[in-house]
Amino acid sequence: MADVAPIPLYSVPEKHLSQGDIFRCHILGPYGGTSLTILREDSGKRPGEQFTSVGGVQFVKAADISQYPIAQEIVSCQVDHLSHFILASQTCDVAGVNHPALPTCLVLKITTFCDFVNGGELPFKWQEGENSIIKQIALNEFLLANLDEKGATAIKTASDNQSAYPGALRTALKAWKPKANSNEQTFKSKLQNFLTDITNNKEGRTYYLPGDEKFNIPESFVDLSAVFPVNTEDIQGAIGSRLATLGNPYKEEFSQRLGDRFSRVAVPVPVRGEKFG
Repeated sequence: MADVAPIPLYSVPEKHLSQGDIFRCHILGPYGGTSLTILREDSGKRPGEQFTSVGGVQFVKAADISQYPIAQEIVSCQVDHLSHFILASQTCDVAGVNHPALPTCLVLKITTFCDFVNGGELPFKWQEGENSIIKQIALNEFLLANLDEKGATAIKTASDNQSAYPGALRTALKAWKPKANSNEQTFKSKLQNFLTDITNNKEGRTYYLPGDEKFNIPESFVDLSAVFPVNTEDIQGAIGSRLATLGNPYKEEFSQRLGDRFSRVAVPVPVRGEKFG
């Protein structure tokens, strides 16, 4: 019997927007909340013209404004800068084929392994010694300070190459030989396990995306908790920035994983039986 060809994870996007479309373009993912502020005149009224940095207007807490109906606002809020993202909304809500697309859609942040290591902190607390202060430090800085010279040089050289960086990191971690029973050895083991859990889609927090040169997709992962509402019209305007879309049945798997993430039931104490042996 002839070998069955593997089903590709990625495929060329359709003409219309579809759940699982992968984009590479810069957008802002807003975080709402009580800290959000909106622009108002000193009297509390919404400015009647575009903000021009003139006197008589100020940012006030949105939570203190309740007498005006829903409308477009000039808003100051915390945002996340997304360079890669995946469309999370159902295809029927954004395609605009048989009926108009909904005005708002949801996207999920994609984090490349290169950006994760170079822009993030250790995924766990670090302590130099038994009696020292527990602190949070930059992951990349720690690696450059503790890897051997060859490994540190390799990941530093590849830090601007999204495609080459994961391979350089794997090689450097494999070659790193910290002292037995040292903090560095514990760190290496924890970091390798943490990154491997991502590539194995463990715990249901992320969705792994392997690198693909054909579609120019760097090795990365979707953070299933980093969901942002955006204007569908803006996403339609960026349709030319799509790298690929998830092919079937991976599109359905992604949809299920997303649903499982937000429909899970948390319990105070998980039920566990006594171990055998």
